Amino acid sequence: MEHIQNQMPKISVIVPYYKEKNLEKNIEEIKRFIEGEVIPSEGEKGKGYALYQGILQSKEDFIVFIDADLQIHPKEIKTFLKIMELYDADAVIGNKKHSYGNLNYSFKRRILSNAYNYLVRKLFGFDLRDTQCGLKLFKKIPLFSIIEKIKTFGFGFDLELLVSLKENNYRI
Repeated sequence: MEHIQNQMPKISVIVPYYKEKNLEKNIEEIKRFIEGEVIPSEGEKGKGYALYQGILQSKEDFIVFIDADLQIHPKEIKTFLKIMELYDADAVIGNKKHSYGNLNYSFKRRILSNAYNYLVRKLFGFDLRDTQCGLKLFKKIPLFSIIEKIKTFGFGFDLELLVSLKENNYRI
């Protein structure tokens, strides 16, 4: 992945959306920080289905999922690429729950989120704090090697994708 150090590689950025008010503006913001394509993918059938359809349309060697509200800024994509290279990873998952994060979750949402992530860690052996984070980076080949095995197209899509990558010995 030497080319990451020298220049930004071409990336397919999939933006799942459903009735997003600022979609066009946010897509333009994403384009400022990448080389490649932005694939808006309508999520009326669920976020997972929108991501799945976007993956099938992607043309580049790196694929990014970013939520349409840009709660995590697209400038972080470059950081994710550096992390991918540094750790020779096949996927890099964001984490809004780090010590520098600025989350304004309600008490109920915080409890549900923590419980969900605790169960994910215990059931699947992940050392991840936020599997539902709105920014993820993947190498295309590992993602395409498992995508047809995915059966969940709603909320659990991200988790099933990560579990399948882990089961196939890809580095997250």
